[in-house]
Amino acid sequence: MSTYRVIQWGTGNVGRHALRGILERPELELVGLRAYSPEKIGVDAGELLGESPVGVVATDDVDALLALDADCVVYNALGTTLVSLDQPVDDLVRILESGKDCIASAIDLFIFVQRGVAPAFLTDELIDRLERACERGSSTLYGTGMTPGFALDLLPVTLTRVCRNVEHVRITEVVNLRDYRSTMMEFMGFGLPPDFDAEMYKLFEDPPNSPYAASLAMVAHALGAGLDSITYEREIATLDEPLEVAAGVMAPGTNVATRFWFTGHSGGRPLVTIEYVWRLTDDVRPDWPVGHCKWDVEVTGDPGIRSEMEFSTATDAKRPTSITVAMHCLNAIPAVVAAPPGIVSHFDLPVFGGRALGRAPRSQMA
Repeated sequence: MSTYRVIQWGTGNVGRHALRGILERPELELVGLRAYSPEKIGVDAGELLGESPVGVVATDDVDALLALDADCVVYNALGTTLVSLDQPVDDLVRILESGKDCIASAIDLFIFVQRGVAPAFLTDELIDRLERACERGSSTLYGTGMTPGFALDLLPVTLTRVCRNVEHVRITEVVNLRDYRSTMMEFMGFGLPPDFDAEMYKLFEDPPNSPYAASLAMVAHALGAGLDSITYEREIATLDEPLEVAAGVMAPGTNVATRFWFTGHSGGRPLVTIEYVWRLTDDVRPDWPVGHCKWDVEVTGDPGIRSEMEFSTATDAKRPTSITVAMHCLNAIPAVVAAPPGIVSHFDLPVFGGRALGRAPRSQMA
């Protein structure tokens, strides 16, 4: 079994899951750890997880990290949620130029990088910069995650493999965030007046450059179609009384549930729709879908397909989307390290799965 030397970049909700996964997998060796919070700097990686020390301490010294001998960097820093993408893009360029392959969940738009295909944010100049970094370092960049990176693109694309014809694909995410503890709640608009322009909504003002444009473009591309336009719509629900949730108390009249959706149009008709329903309570908008953490995919075509996928976890913040993003990154390491230099997507890598930890390798089985 090959062993891969890994630098973990970021120790937030996603990064903690990735860090734990690296430490528990025999084929992965943690050689470096990038942290951002001052209280984490100098702390052993094992102790950050409440475990025994492992001999690797968190640092914010990027030069020292990039000087390490490593096969791959798992980049789980904040990216698309930042006001500017300059810092994460600069990070990725430096990582790639240092000769290390990089699997990044931070910038949603990077799950599908192709010239002439939405999102328009990925200009030829930006693609050139990343490709030059890969060329200089003989390295590979793979953008992945969960939403986007799996549920919004790879899953529906895979389902359509058995279709004679596809008229429309609709992916709906339904998440109840009542028990979610995070400073991101206000970023997502919860607890704010309905007419307040939350930071997340600002990311959607230009739909072709929004975080979900890449998934729309990827699905359309897999169906052999291009997108003429991308539209965005949003609805918000409020309560007339305060609502107490894990993240705090939401005042009466503020946002406690939101539904928003993006539609990619091809040939003047809707082709792909990505819809989100995020709730703090099921006591509003009973006509909206409910659920803990699930994704519904509906393919209109021949044959028609309906698929429901629901996740759960009891680890850390008990947030399935965090652990799935991290594990998609870790499970991709062998395929990405084996890939030729350059920017790759789902269409470039072979099929890969998760890991059966604690099981005997096939070569040891009778």
